[in-house]
Amino acid sequence: MPIRGLADNPRMPRIGKIRLGIKVKNSEGKEYPKELDHFVCPEDVVEALRDKVPFCDGSCKVEPGPTMIPIMFVTDDLDQALSDAFRAYTQSNGLVCKGDGYNADALLDADALKARDGDVSAPLPVTAWANRNSKTTVRVQIECWGEGYDGKPPCPLYEKKGCKKMMMPQFAIVDAPGIGVYQLDTGSSIGLQNAFGFLTYLRTITGGRISGIPLEMRVEPMDVTPEGKRKTIHVVKLEAGFSLSELTTKLKQPPMAAFLPPPDESEGADLMPEDASLAEMVDAEAGAPIEPDEIVPPAAANGKGDVFVSPSGEIDMELFMATLSEKRLTIDNLTVVVRSGPKNKTTDAITAWLREYLNGDDGRTLSGLIQDAQKHPVVAERARR
Repeated sequence: MPIRGLADNPRMPRIGKIRLGIKVKNSEGKEYPKELDHFVCPEDVVEALRDKVPFCDGSCKVEPGPTMIPIMFVTDDLDQALSDAFRAYTQSNGLVCKGDGYNADALLDADALKARDGDVSAPLPVTAWANRNSKTTVRVQIECWGEGYDGKPPCPLYEKKGCKKMMMPQFAIVDAPGIGVYQLDTGSSIGLQNAFGFLTYLRTITGGRISGIPLEMRVEPMDVTPEGKRKTIHVVKLEAGFSLSELTTKLKQPPMAAFLPPPDESEGADLMPEDASLAEMVDAEAGAPIEPDEIVPPAAANGKGDVFVSPSGEIDMELFMATLSEKRLTIDNLTVVVRSGPKNKTTDAITAWLREYLNGDDGRTLSGLIQDAQKHPVVAERARR
């Protein structure tokens, strides 16, 4: 007889992770996630699937991997199977908030909460969450404002890209060695909608069952146009490799009711925006300490008293680029500069230029602007004077 309570909550072992990309370094030596056109699997899974499923053609210049994985969910509980949620991370505290659009488990700064007399009835400012300046933290159940529902405003943390929808499904891989489940993390809203829509439909025609049914998980290219600029991304898609008549036979097999382990949420920060200033956005807005030689007032950002942001918000592009090239403008202050003063054609143009720059496919970051600025014709002309 097992120890009392030991059999109350058995868990299937998690034996590995499936990834949608790899970490690479940009010209500054900073790591960022790069998506691939195939799944990145443990070596034993790759060998088990070789010659059984489609593999990529190697055009991505990375070791080829499968573009389809035969999987099987081991529970009929959709929440457990997909583990989708709003998740927010900071580099100093890890996972600081997790919610479902109704309620959220938040790790807050104790002093910030005390200053509000403990009131969490309205959307909290980003500085309310635990950050690297927090002396003490407290875990609180709050309303999850998410994208904004029922006429309410969105969560400030989500609005400023410090929070993201993420899905961390767990499943068994048919033909892979070992007994247990694998986990895949994705922050793609398209992939999340694909998976949820497919499994919801499957449950409709099976009477609520998704477990024990062999499915195909694929990664496929998809053209999107964020902010009007066309680019190709790769998204996760679930499919059934059988007809509806064949499904009847498969349903004769008994359903599965495995107890899944809690999802491993430690790598969720890798799904956040590539720019480190966004990943540390809570820390920055909380007044995180900056080295003295990095502090640059927006009104005199070149350190010489020259004002390239006027009170009306006009920006002197020459001084702006020269300041970047001289490394006197910090990344945290760059967004302050762009948002200084009322919006006008100049600030709108710079904002559009920044967005275009960051949409590059080679892991560009705001930090890289410094290097590019040194090659800018305005800076070159200034140097010749």
